[in-house]
Order: sequence, then structure tokens, then C-alpha cells
Amino acid sequence: MWSKLPQPSKPHAKYFEDSQPFVIEVENKLYSVDKARLHKVCGTWNRLFNNAPDIGITGEGTKEFPMDLASFTEAQIVPFLRWLHYSTNTVSSREPHFSAEDLTEMLYVCGVWDCEAGRTFCFEGLISLQTSPVLRLRMACKHRHEAWIRPTVIEIIQSEILGAESDTEIKWSDDWMFMAPVIEAKLSIHHARRRLGAQPIMVPHSQDCKSQFCQSWWDEAWRSRITAPLFRLMNPISLAEAPVTMSAKHITMHEECRLNALAALNTMAQEFQTVENEIIAKAVESLKLRYGMST
Repeated sequence: MWSKLPQPSKPHAKYFEDSQPFVIEVENKLYSVDKARLHKVCGTWNRLFNNAPDIGITGEGTKEFPMDLASFTEAQIVPFLRWLHYSTNTVSSREPHFSAEDLTEMLYVCGVWDCEAGRTFCFEGLISLQTSPVLRLRMACKHRHEAWIRPTVIEIIQSEILGAESDTEIKWSDDWMFMAPVIEAKLSIHHARRRLGAQPIMVPHSQDCKSQFCQSWWDEAWRSRITAPLFRLMNPISLAEAPVTMSAKHITMHEECRLNALAALNTMAQEFQTVENEIIAKAVESLKLRYGMST
């Protein structure tokens, strides 16, 4: 079942020096495992082995799995990957043996490669029910795992925006795809700033306005880059007090603040009329229409 696999050209290239990847099949999926790089993280693997009795591993991990992990046989790697797959895809009452972040980095370093997609494989367990919706969305966006973006966005809308007690049924709309990169960018605003290259947008807040929503609206987010204002406008996850739901037709704002918001949105739309940022420009227009700012 082992066969040579061409050396991948992209992710974490520094780890691919002297790599010797081989293809194996687990649960009808092909994986490339770089045994040379497995050796570099033997301590982490052995920590997991010590906690994996369900694949027949007992006692000290170092006794069952030699420190020279490059000598792994197919018979040892396949059951381990099977255990890894199921332990990250099964909701369990016990604490997971490792965090999603740890496993992500471990897979990068170890060279577990998804042969079909041609990229470092992100186990679906990384974005399973064991992780938070926001973390799942970040993982899905990072790994371009589109099959998980839609249900995760819907879950975030349902649980974080409408509220867990809401019985409103959320159905996917292709117009919502912009929410994924917006939320993902908010999670890493420093990266978003460099990626989008936008200048800060300063918008004055009317001193006559007493609206709690407006006061939250015009604070630090407006001094950030394009994604932060969009995030605040569309997604009140960080504004629990904001009287906004996805069913709202209009946000009640102080008129001067509404006009300021409209001007800022127009500025954003003009700034992002490039091909690369077309999706953000469309998102801005959608927001303007949704919240009564179309004039």
C-alpha cells in the first residue's frame, strides 16, 4: 500500500527538507505521512500514545512505539491515524487528548498530507463539535474547507446573533459567504490589516447622541481597518447589548450618526471596488440595503 509521493511544494517548506512521504489509505482516504518529520515531534506523539488505549496501546508509549518514529510500519501508522480520526470526530464526555491548535501544528510539522486536495490535511475533527463555532470557522477559512463554512456561519448566526432561545430557522444564502472572511479577519485583525491594505477610517460620533448602540458602534472598531467596522455592523457578537437581529429591517440610530455611517460605508465601497475585494464591496452594499442606509 506504500508508494512514493511527489514532494509538496508549499506549506511549511522548511519542514520538507529530507522528507520521505509515503501514501497510506485510512478509512477510504489517502494520506501522505512523512516519517522523517514524524521523528521530529516524537515527544508529542508519545504523549498521545500514552493516552490511546482504544487502539491497543498499553503501558509506556516509548515501549510500544520506538523513539525512532521513522521506523514506523504501516501496521502502526494506520491504526494511529484511525484513532486520531475518530477521537477528533466523535463528541465525547471526556476531555480531548489535545487541543485543535496543537493538532493543527502537529499535522503541519509531521507532514500528514491530503493527497486528493493537494494540501496539508486538516482533519475534520479540528472543526468538529468539540471546538467553538468561531474556531471552526477560522480553521475552515484557513484551510479553505468550504464544506464547513456554510453550516458554521449559520450556527454562529443562530447561537451568537439570534440567541440560543430563538426558534427562527436559519437557511443559507449565498449572499452570506462574505461573513466567513469578515469574521475570520476579525479574529486576526493584524493579519487583515496587512492583507487588505486599507487605511483607517475615522468617523465622528455625534455628541448629542445618547444611543448605547451608537456609542458602541463608534468606538475602537471604527478606528480599525475595513473588517472591524463591517464586523460591528453585521455581527453583534461583541455587542451583546446591541438591539440587532438578522430579522431587523432598520437600526434605530441618531440621524447624524446614521448619515456618518452612510458616508463611511460609501467610502468603504469606493475603496474596495477592485477585483480582489469585490466580495467585500458587495457585502457593504448588502449591509447598506439591509439596515436602511441605501440613500
